[in-house]
Amino acid sequence: MSDLPIRYSRPLRKRLLKLGKMKTTQQKLNLFKGLTSADFVPQPPAVAEFSTGEVMGNSADRLCAALGVSRADQDAFAKRSHEAARDATQAGFFKEELVRARFPLCVAV
Repeated sequence: MSDLPIRYSRPLRKRLLKLGKMKTTQQKLNLFKGLTSADFVPQPPAVAEFSTGEVMGNSADRLCAALGVSRADQDAFAKRSHEAARDATQAGFFKEELVRARFPLCVAV
């Protein structure tokens, strides 16, 4: 995902979903009774996908098993994809999007 979801506590999310159904200001304010200050703090992004709780590798393995896609098929697809990206880059298709970056050589001690 290029736009990470900003996640809040479950109690706050549940109340926010009900907010649109509240008619008066008092009803809206009462909706937030019982929340703590911690409920309003955004939760840091996780490695797992927000909606499923799965990490990408597990999700891919499960999907490939269900669809009968072998590891060799996955590798061949990845190779074709990288080769197409390389060819498009060499042909100048991404000239406006790519910026050369140079990093000093790092040596582990």
